[in-house]
Amino acid sequence: MVGIVGTAGISAGNSAGNNGSGAVSAWKKVEARVELHDGTVLEGLFVIARDNRLSDFLNNPKKQFIALIDREKTTHLLNKEHIVRATEIKSD
Repeated sequence: MVGIVGTAGISAGNSAGNNGSGAVSAWKKVEARVELHDGTVLEGLFVIARDNRLSDFLNNPKKQFIALIDREKTTHLLNKEHIVRATEIKSD
């Protein structure tokens, strides 16, 4: 069984943490590398709550499927049970 269950293109908004009106967003983008049980490796962005860490987001039992947006702006819906490793990519 493949960990990717579907794809669709979406826009993740801007990365400055605001919506263009000066208001601070409740969301932030976290760049990550995700390895799935079948050997697939994906890199992209998760849009998560501003006060969460990547580990908090991944360990949330209320969400079985999560969205990763890759560099081509394709959204990959991932079943968390298929994720072997997720590593945050820190930008300098």
